[in-house]
Amino acid sequence: MKNPFQKKISLVMSGALALGLAGTCTAMAQTGPDRVTEQYKAWTVTCATQAAAEGAAPTRACAMEQAAKDQQSGSAVLRFIVASGQAGVDPVATIIGPFGVDLAQGLGIVVDGTPVETVPFKTCLQVGCIGYLTLDAQHLDILRGGAALTVVIKPSDNPEKEMALPISLAGFADAFARTTAAQ
Repeated sequence: MKNPFQKKISLVMSGALALGLAGTCTAMAQTGPDRVTEQYKAWTVTCATQAAAEGAAPTRACAMEQAAKDQQSGSAVLRFIVASGQAGVDPVATIIGPFGVDLAQGLGIVVDGTPVETVPFKTCLQVGCIGYLTLDAQHLDILRGGAALTVVIKPSDNPEKEMALPISLAGFADAFARTTAAQ
């Protein structure tokens, strides 16, 4: 059984997939009456109104996202999505990596050359292999103050080799503020 926080993340991830956060994002001020997408430097923030149960008010779910792209093909090989948590609950980063990774090694999170955390993979779905990182106050301070985040993964066929996938932190603080304020 999922706790309320896991339910919210599932809702945000479902909404993110439905909104196209797991697909290609474009910077647009208004994309429909129930969905708004905004660009904050390297980060895309998408908010959508979620239908509510009968008698309840609709809710607003927001997430910020950035994709690391393959330099040769230009296609996304990793997605870093941050959804704000409920009041009093730390937000969670959902990291969707490629298939063919050494699941036991997890994802290495490096900010400005300094290792911050190793995130275990939780599952692999059709969109890729997924890990979750709870962003406590210390993590948020590091991300807000950093310039570059690198997600390090190891291929399953050659775990001695590391693949470094860059994520820019330009605009992270403003995108995160918008993500949490929009709800």
